[in-house]
Amino acid sequence: MKRRGKLFLFPVLLLVLICCGKNQPDPYQYSLPELTDDGWSVGDADEAGLRTDFLSDMMDYIRGRDGHNIHSILIFKDSFLVFEEYFEGYLYSSNPPGSNGDYVMFDRETDHYLASVSKTVTSVIFGVAVKEGFIDNLDEKIVDILPQYSDILTGEKANITIKHLLTMSSGLLWDESSTPYGDPSNDVTKLFTSDDPLREILSNTLFASPGEEFLYNSGGTNVLGAIIEYYTGMSLLD
Repeated sequence: MKRRGKLFLFPVLLLVLICCGKNQPDPYQYSLPELTDDGWSVGDADEAGLRTDFLSDMMDYIRGRDGHNIHSILIFKDSFLVFEEYFEGYLYSSNPPGSNGDYVMFDRETDHYLASVSKTVTSVIFGVAVKEGFIDNLDEKIVDILPQYSDILTGEKANITIKHLLTMSSGLLWDESSTPYGDPSNDVTKLFTSDDPLREILSNTLFASPGEEFLYNSGGTNVLGAIIEYYTGMSLLD
């Protein structure tokens, strides 16, 4: 038994040495974000009531794990940018949608895929457009705004309104979860590869009457973007 114990000791020590020998990043040290001419004021996290030791623990935790898929963390508190850090990761590729692009070190100049954050931004822009008087009727029908698609906005589809798109209750079928992004049958893939994305979206059949049922629909946000352009004469990018 003693001999067996001694033989077992060597692989255990070897495993410990291997684990300890892995390259580990130096412990994170908090520093103020860089002051630039982007219009953001910078401040100290401690002075803003945030514990920098907790921020350091968070950074050590993230940097010590592969595949965390976190590209940046910014904390804005009391009108000051008090924390700004970036990480390595893959750029988003739309060919096919959802695939990895180049592996880069992200920074403030890196274009980043926003995915469904765009839905929130679009809703906010709609609120601004209503407040500024560009849009005064959320019950207006889509077919009246986009008459070029009147050939497919027929029957009950002709009753789809702006409000239905904003509340994801248009009744149009949409499936981006049954198959992976990049699969030809995925509706997001169809959206990226279509010569006429709006026609692709509005061609989907109804599963319910407009306004009756909720269904998550990324395509509706693209239609809303076209509606904003119609009313304001400006694109979402503007």
